[in-house]
Amino acid sequence: RLPAGGSDLSNPPLCTPPPVPSPPGAGGVLGPPTTVSANGCRILTGSWFSPYDATTWTSASRLDIDHMVPLKEAWLSGASSWSADRRKSFANDMGWKGSLIAVSASSNRSKGDKDPARWMPPNTSYWCTYLFDWVDVKYRWSLSVDPTEKQAISKDLASCPDDGFALAPLAP
Repeated sequence: RLPAGGSDLSNPPLCTPPPVPSPPGAGGVLGPPTTVSANGCRILTGSWFSPYDATTWTSASRLDIDHMVPLKEAWLSGASSWSADRRKSFANDMGWKGSLIAVSASSNRSKGDKDPARWMPPNTSYWCTYLFDWVDVKYRWSLSVDPTEKQAISKDLASCPDDGFALAPLAP
């Protein structure tokens, strides 16, 4: 059961500085931001690639920072038993590159709180990376995987190249 008003996995009292720019094609900032807010908490301008739908944006307002494993999915997969501090750490996990990703707002809204059994990015060339990152976040935070989710992930991963996938480090 989610707490009243939704999940309490986020809403930190202080901002987290924006992510370090990522390489082209990985999702996120393509080049150094040209303008950052005075407190350093918002990137105002730059160029971003959204791997979910293979689009490039120059307006930060057209992007969302997506939790690879949505907050509600995390709650239902074990985060409901965590302390408030651990839930905040999950919601703001900048310790591993696949936890948070800049994507187009429209693709993030389409994904919502769905797992890979119910939603995959429209950009099919990103599916393997998406699934590897999903599995990594679930592993990193010791979150459970339901049978339908596991079946969908296993089916789609079967067509992915075996290029030395290594699991993410466990969260502190």
